[in-house]
Amino acid sequence: MTNPSFDTICRTITVLMVLYTVLWSLLQTFNANPLRQFFKVWAQLLLYYLAFTMPWWALLAIITALSGAWTWWVALLIAGMAFGYFYSTVILPSMLRTYEQRIDLGLERPLRLAVLSNLKVGIFSGKPRHIRRWVDEVNDLDVEAVLITGDWLYYPGADLVGQLMLLKTINKPVYTVMSRTDLVYQSLNLSVQGQPLLEDTLNSALQVLDIKDLSQRCVQSHEVLLCGWQDKEALMMSAQRQSVAAAMTDNEAVAVAQIIPQLKQADRPVIILAAHYDRVYELPKTQPRPLVIAGDGRSGFDGQARPLTMAPIASRHPVLVRHQGLHQHELAQVYVAHGVGMSRWPFRLSYPAIDILSIR
Repeated sequence: MTNPSFDTICRTITVLMVLYTVLWSLLQTFNANPLRQFFKVWAQLLLYYLAFTMPWWALLAIITALSGAWTWWVALLIAGMAFGYFYSTVILPSMLRTYEQRIDLGLERPLRLAVLSNLKVGIFSGKPRHIRRWVDEVNDLDVEAVLITGDWLYYPGADLVGQLMLLKTINKPVYTVMSRTDLVYQSLNLSVQGQPLLEDTLNSALQVLDIKDLSQRCVQSHEVLLCGWQDKEALMMSAQRQSVAAAMTDNEAVAVAQIIPQLKQADRPVIILAAHYDRVYELPKTQPRPLVIAGDGRSGFDGQARPLTMAPIASRHPVLVRHQGLHQHELAQVYVAHGVGMSRWPFRLSYPAIDILSIR
C-alpha cells in the first residue's frame, strides 16, 4: 500500500492538472474566436492539451501497479496508450521530414520546388515552433520556389498576420492558392456590412507576407506556366466576395472566365497548384498533360449531388486512406503532398513532411 500522504498528493496533483487543462482549453477557445461550433473547438482543444498530461497518467499507472491496486499488464497497457497519445500529439508533429520525388515534364532545364501542404494554422498546427521549423528547413533547401497548396487555416486566432509573420523570412519566392475551406473562413470573418470581424483576413495576410496568391491565375516562371486551380464551389465563393456573383448564372460561367482557356492554349509545360486533387476530372484534356501539385482530397458530394469518384487516385495504404506521392491520370500527372499540419483530431499518424519535387 502507498503512503496516505503520498496518495493525497497524487490525487491533488491530478485534480489540479485536470482543472487547469479544462480552463486553459476554454481560454484558448475564446482566443481562437470560433464564430460557430464553440463547444466542438473546446472539446478538440481539451483533447489536445490533455495530451501534454499523458506522462503523468503513465507514471500514475506505474505507481498504482507498484501499490498492488492494479495488475502490471493493466498498468503497462494504460501507460503505453498514454505514451502513444503523447507521442502522436506532441512529439510526432514536430518531427519534420523531407520527401524527394523526380517527375518528368519535358523541361529543358531541371526545376526544383518545395511543397508545403495542409498548414492548418490554428488551434493545433502553425504554432511558432512549427512555423520556425518549416521556414528553417525551406531556407536550407536548394529549390527555386516554394508552393503552398492551400488549406491554410483551422480556427485561427484574430491576429492572423502575427501568427504567420515568420513565413516572411522565407528566402525564396512563395506561391499559393486558396482552398474552399480558406474562403469559408474569410466569409465567416465578415460582418453584414462586409467588414472584417477579425483583425486580419488571409487575403490581407498573404499581401503583407509577400506571398503570391495564384487562385485562378497563371504566371510564367522557370520555363513553365504556373497556375492556381480552384473547384467550382471555391470560384462561386470568390465571385460572391468580389460582388460579381449576380452576373453569374451558374458555376460554369465562373469557370469559363478563369484559367481554362490559358491551359488549353499553353505553349509550355503547365504546373497546376491545387488544394485538393479530387476535382482533377474538371481539367481540360491537353497534351502534354499538366502536372497537378495538390494537398489531399476530400470525400463527399459535389454541387450536383453525385459522388466524387476516388478512382483516379487509389489509396497507397491497405487500411488508412492515404494518397501521398505521384499518380498518373488520363488528364494529368498528380502529385499529392504529405502535409505538415493537423485538423479535426489533435494528432498525426505519419511524419509531417516538406515535399521536394525535382522536375525535368
